[in-house]
Amino acid sequence: VACGVMARLFAVKTNSTQKERFFIAGLLQAIGKLVLFMQYPNESTEVLCFTDMGEDAEIAAERRIFGFTHAELSAELLKQWQLPASIWQPIEFKLDPLNVNAPRKDACLLHVAVNIASKMEPCSCQPMDVHEIKPTYHTEAWNQLGLNPEMIRPAVAETSLQILDILSIIKPEAAAIY
Repeated sequence: VACGVMARLFAVKTNSTQKERFFIAGLLQAIGKLVLFMQYPNESTEVLCFTDMGEDAEIAAERRIFGFTHAELSAELLKQWQLPASIWQPIEFKLDPLNVNAPRKDACLLHVAVNIASKMEPCSCQPMDVHEIKPTYHTEAWNQLGLNPEMIRPAVAETSLQILDILSIIKPEAAAIY
């Protein structure tokens, strides 16, 4: 949910068209991970061992173990569900947003949203260090969007509020913990 909200928020800030598709892409961007965990729990656990080594190591582990990445699986699944390319293509290239075949702006936007949303801790009262929140795989993705670090803190605050709104609709008692 955080990634969907963050992606939609950055779509607004970058004047992207069809902003709601970014919310959907953000929600579904890691569905391939869920499939892998359900179908291959041992192999998925092995991939998790590489998470602390950075995104490159995790991607390499997915390719070595499965022969593809969770992003590629997510995109293929969404293609099979006949979702529009404007949703699955940014997901397919979220790990490599500067790929020549990527819809560059959309893939960069999703890449940045995934990166920032993954660093949000919904139950933490700790302040976030905005200098730590930069794309870890392709810093050029950040630059392509024309975003600046001053936008991060308000985006995180707005995302947190929207997450609470969404949670209160889905499961009202869950929002009570906040």
